[in-house]
Amino acid sequence: MTLQELFNNTQSSVAMSSLKFPSAIVDSHLHLLNPNLSYSWLQDAPSYNEHDWSEERYKEEAGTLPLSAGVFVEADVDSTHRKQEAQWIYENPFVKGVVAAVAVEDGGIAVSEHIDAIAHPKLKGVRRLLQGEHLDFCLQPSYLEGMRVIQHKKLSFDICIKHHQLPSIISLVRQFPECMFILDHMGKPDIRHGVLEPWSSHIIALAAYPNVMCKISGATTEADHDNWTTDQLAPFISHAVATFGFNRVLWGSDWFVSVVATSVPRWVDSVMAIMETHCHATNEDVEKLFYSNAVRLYNLPLAPRGGGGIENRLA
Repeated sequence: MTLQELFNNTQSSVAMSSLKFPSAIVDSHLHLLNPNLSYSWLQDAPSYNEHDWSEERYKEEAGTLPLSAGVFVEADVDSTHRKQEAQWIYENPFVKGVVAAVAVEDGGIAVSEHIDAIAHPKLKGVRRLLQGEHLDFCLQPSYLEGMRVIQHKKLSFDICIKHHQLPSIISLVRQFPECMFILDHMGKPDIRHGVLEPWSSHIIALAAYPNVMCKISGATTEADHDNWTTDQLAPFISHAVATFGFNRVLWGSDWFVSVVATSVPRWVDSVMAIMETHCHATNEDVEKLFYSNAVRLYNLPLAPRGGGGIENRLA
């Protein structure tokens, strides 16, 4: 029996069943690939480059999970295809929000022109992968010019980094108090080796800025892919949740990147177990994590299901 079945079994005498399994889920971090576009990074990623990463496959893997919608996050498509990626995914009815790729370092004029070229009601935010860049990449003058445009256009900015880059991100966030930042994958802590510091202290410093949110996503890919356990993930996830609070965290699958370490149902089950045993979550907290916060923060066209806290778009 999976945890999902356990949570839904009203006849169960197991204590953890006091938490209801979410009745609706918004996946705040979904990657899909268009076979007609180019993704050069796949050449060095044999685990991914021979498969079809489509919505159909995603839903097949998700099984009976109550998925209501997804937020598509750019998939590191080649720079020449960034506009095409956005235009392609806008046509997907399951995807209610899009975080598009933008070369922020190109400066204010280029960033403004690119965003205008991909303008669409589904465009909710942008991302520029930083995990492979040097520490001060996001603090160079041209990058800050690009960020000023993003803040002015009231788009959110997804932060994808590794844990050692957090100090630079804190410096970036400090300069843009009216931009909503969403930290992907909890800043990619070193879960594989169980290293909490200095990641945990940096998370506290980052969460002190109220315009920063945190995705509970990507944890299993930072752990031992074949041997991770829920107990190994728990100190990192519970720290992120306790630090940001239940109004500022969003669940995401990180599919298809996550397939090297977990399935979508297993990831949901693991997060639910941690909510019960380590975060002392209520049913309202679970609903915020899996649904309402994504709807509210990404301003998705879905019916609200309670929750509260930070206003949409920080407008």
